[in-house]
Amino acid sequence: MGERAVGRNVSSFRQLRREEANRLIDALQVALGGQPGGMRNRDRARAAGTEGRRGSGRDMSTLVGQQDLDRINDALHRLGWDQARFEAWLRSPSSPLGRRRSDPQIRTVGDANRVWWALKRLLKRSGQWSTRRPE
Repeated sequence: MGERAVGRNVSSFRQLRREEANRLIDALQVALGGQPGGMRNRDRARAAGTEGRRGSGRDMSTLVGQQDLDRINDALHRLGWDQARFEAWLRSPSSPLGRRRSDPQIRTVGDANRVWWALKRLLKRSGQWSTRRPE
């Protein structure tokens, strides 16, 4: 597969140029049933972890996914909050969404991160924080 993707015989990864390595990675992703191109997993993970931070330098926003919303809902469940209390908190002056308090919807990964980080602080203060993953 490597020779077909790169167009020449390569005996070491060190011999690959960047564009050849990208073509080889794309070919491997397709062979494993994935989608070629786009953001690499490392870039996607970095973006997901830093989106919403001040000074992260990202100009683009990513739409929030179900996994992010599930993490927030797990935190709400552990805090014992219902939807009304959560929405009231998002509309309050201490809202992690800032000035958008009149329309406190979690639309982007940055929004979800800001809400999650605030909920995580509340869980830690209440002694309910654990590193366990939601089931």
